[in-house]
Amino acid sequence: MKRVLVTGCPRSGTCFVASALTALGVYTTHEGVFSPELLDEGWTWPDRTKCGPWTGESSWMAVPYLAELRREYGDDLIVVHVERDKRAVVESLVATRFMVDDPLSANRPCLRFLYERWPELWETEDPVARATRFVRGWTARMTNEADVRLRLSDPLEGVENLLLRLGERRPWGLVPMTLEYWASRRPNHR
Repeated sequence: MKRVLVTGCPRSGTCFVASALTALGVYTTHEGVFSPELLDEGWTWPDRTKCGPWTGESSWMAVPYLAELRREYGDDLIVVHVERDKRAVVESLVATRFMVDDPLSANRPCLRFLYERWPELWETEDPVARATRFVRGWTARMTNEADVRLRLSDPLEGVENLLLRLGERRPWGLVPMTLEYWASRRPNHR
């Protein structure tokens, strides 16, 4: 079983890419392996051989585990770094209160996850400065681990290149139609 891991900063498009890949036949969960609730008990990545030769997971929370995943799966793992304009990610993190709310709040497990791994991030009072520092630091942690960079400024090229890398061919026109469909389902997504 080969695995594809889609990761990036929160609010960078990992859910969009997971949805598109699943629609194109590469079954990819979004935070189905790497989520605060599941990580409290340790991570496990189920073998989904009935879904095809590839199985995928999409989560920004996989970043601290990249080296461990490389050791575990070796050449059977492709890491995809989803990149969105950094300014847009910072604005989205602040607008959705991700970098504003109390990280120890019981109703923000994703924020708690980040705080437990990077508590000094909260030494910065300004949420914009905090989000900027986070995006730069989180991106730097992925830079050397990514096999594929998928820029949301050109998702068509990125997804098509990823499918080629996976050895998955799709009929002409299917990838653009799929991306258009998934983009239209979330028109107000920040």
